[in-house]
Amino acid sequence: AEEAIPRGRAALEGLKKELLSKLHGYTSHETEVPLLGLKIQSLVLDLIHNVSVVDQLLSVQAGALDAWTWRSQLRYYLRPGDGHVTMSMVSATFDYSYEYQG
Repeated sequence: AEEAIPRGRAALEGLKKELLSKLHGYTSHETEVPLLGLKIQSLVLDLIHNVSVVDQLLSVQAGALDAWTWRSQLRYYLRPGDGHVTMSMVSATFDYSYEYQG
């Protein structure tokens, strides 16, 4: 999404189309393996959320990375090279510690 936002509405619509295509692929996949089924369910939920975020960005016509609709999302960043993950929301950034809180 960070690459699509500055490029405008057409790029966001293209991203949405790509996400929906992946969603269709996962939801049409059948498996007999229970663990694989759980993984696919998790991916489907993530994709549904991602499509929802893109819809929000389209509805407010977000054209810059400082748009509130984007900045208010919890975002994860993987640093190339060392594999370190950080998470950001609004102006806060924290190291991701891989702890399960649920």
